[in-house]
Amino acid sequence: MLDDAVILLEKVPANKPTHLVCTVAGKLNAERSATSHDLKRHLEGTGQERELNIRELPLSPEARDAVLAYYMDVERAQRPDGPYEGFTGFASKATEHACRIAGVLTIWAHPEAAQVNGGYMGNAIALADYYLKEAVRLCGGASVPEGLSEAEALRQWLLAKAQDVVSVRSLVRRGPSSMRNTTKVRAALAVLERHGWVVPLGDGAEVDGHKTDEAYKVVSA
Repeated sequence: MLDDAVILLEKVPANKPTHLVCTVAGKLNAERSATSHDLKRHLEGTGQERELNIRELPLSPEARDAVLAYYMDVERAQRPDGPYEGFTGFASKATEHACRIAGVLTIWAHPEAAQVNGGYMGNAIALADYYLKEAVRLCGGASVPEGLSEAEALRQWLLAKAQDVVSVRSLVRRGPSSMRNTTKVRAALAVLERHGWVVPLGDGAEVDGHKTDEAYKVVSA
């Protein structure tokens, strides 16, 4: 059995995604099965410092295509309004995790493997994506209603920008990029008004040189 396995994703330039390479290293228990013995022979350390021999495990063309497609999907999902917008720290490592998992699956099944094939990479991506979605479900939107989440995002933006008076028009034009939409802005302002964070100014208020009946004073404290 592979103990304390470490799969390392080699650092490569962002413009050369096809050069992605997995490398595998690990400590093995010599008392385990014949499979462990074979793995140990390939991965155990040498020399006085018992440093690990790290063997490169390249990705097959099919595996590279699969992990690159997954990488692009996850990157798009981190854009404003995307499902992973608030989870970029974890989501940005999903491809890396998939490569590590693929390396473990490959070496465990085939110690002599020369590369990660498309099948193992597909299984690894499915596992990595499952845990990414579970993290989002457990830590994110499942516990916070969407409307409340957007209202809080607008409140934080108003405080950070030190806005004293705003209008629906001004927020649609220059507000948070995730809610430059009249319906979203009105809904978020309505939530903030109910909680006392904004106060409607009534008809005829002027914001940015324009009179409007949808202006609000921002309450900072």
